[in-house]
Amino acid sequence: MLIITPGEIGNVGFACKKHALVKGKFVGYAPSLFMGKYVKIGFRIKNRKPEDPKTENMWILVKNYHDDKKRFRGTLENDPAHPNLAVKFKCGDTVYFGIRDILDVAMG
Repeated sequence: MLIITPGEIGNVGFACKKHALVKGKFVGYAPSLFMGKYVKIGFRIKNRKPEDPKTENMWILVKNYHDDKKRFRGTLENDPAHPNLAVKFKCGDTVYFGIRDILDVAMG
């Protein structure tokens, strides 16, 4: 089980600030809307080169919501591409995160 501190930016491409994913845009949404959905969370990269991104985005399948702690629990659905993430984990690991950490949702 891991508790993470997410960051922000994509793991495949880059976007300018005007078009970048924004943390906190889902604040105010009902947690039930995210149940069983894939959400994109940014993970901080440590010991990076100046030209490297600050974070890597990865998908998490939302399993449940802990109302008393205001945190979601889900499973990481892909392996990190960057070797220097601040927290070491792999596909299938359990992660906890808040609604402010959600950058995007796959609603399909």
